[in-house]
Amino acid sequence: MVSDGRSLPRSARGQDALAVAEQLARDAGALIRRAALLERPAEHKGRTNLVTATDHASEALIIEGIESAFPSHAILSEESRPDTSWERGWVWVIDPLDGTRNFVSGIPLYCVNIGLVRDGEPVLGATYDPHRDVCIRGGPGLGVHANGRRVGASQAADLASSVVTADLGYYDERATMMLATVQEMIPEIQAVRIIGSAALGLAWAAAGLSDLNLHSLVFPWDIAAGMAMLPEGGGVLFDRDGGPVRLDSQGIVAGSSAVAAEFFARFGARPWR
Repeated sequence: MVSDGRSLPRSARGQDALAVAEQLARDAGALIRRAALLERPAEHKGRTNLVTATDHASEALIIEGIESAFPSHAILSEESRPDTSWERGWVWVIDPLDGTRNFVSGIPLYCVNIGLVRDGEPVLGATYDPHRDVCIRGGPGLGVHANGRRVGASQAADLASSVVTADLGYYDERATMMLATVQEMIPEIQAVRIIGSAALGLAWAAAGLSDLNLHSLVFPWDIAAGMAMLPEGGGVLFDRDGGPVRLDSQGIVAGSSAVAAEFFARFGARPWR
């Protein structure tokens, strides 16, 4: 596990990996911001799972930058390299545009998500919201910062005081179960928000914008960055059954430790996953 920024690999130009991740996320975000002003035709990877030329262009920009800076590192990326092994060595984990359905619809809730993993353990993450021009970045020993300001996860004491973010994924049955669970929670919480971007939801939890974040089906590129940031910011991150989260976990519960514990005690047995 990385203990501080001095332990991060450095590029040929001397930049540490976290600085490279943020710069590439911002550069890809600028590309996405320009594309958002144009038509946004999409192809279907599934009934509700979309991909656009902007996803591919953002991915190409990030991969080119990583290969230039760290030519010996592997890359796992949603669109073109989804099957790269992440369990050994240095591996970059990329979602070039998380929230494509929102992007296509003109809803300004999407992000660029970049994480770095060493031997299966996330060591840094950078999640960039191009609409708000905010990059949440950090990792073990690095702190968590939003545009240079130190931030941290919620320390809410209970569900009754909590704002919950949830996402439904691409499968109707799981989405229906998640909605049923959220419906049961509504009388016990302050509010619920459905974002439409798993990576943005985790970044918000890492920065304390929400008190609890739930998702019933995630992929490594959704969670690598958040896995690096949440514990560093004083939050917790579990798999959907309450165990330790891994890059191949299928669902997540994240946020305040007290709120997550109460969620599992009161609602964890529900078939929301």
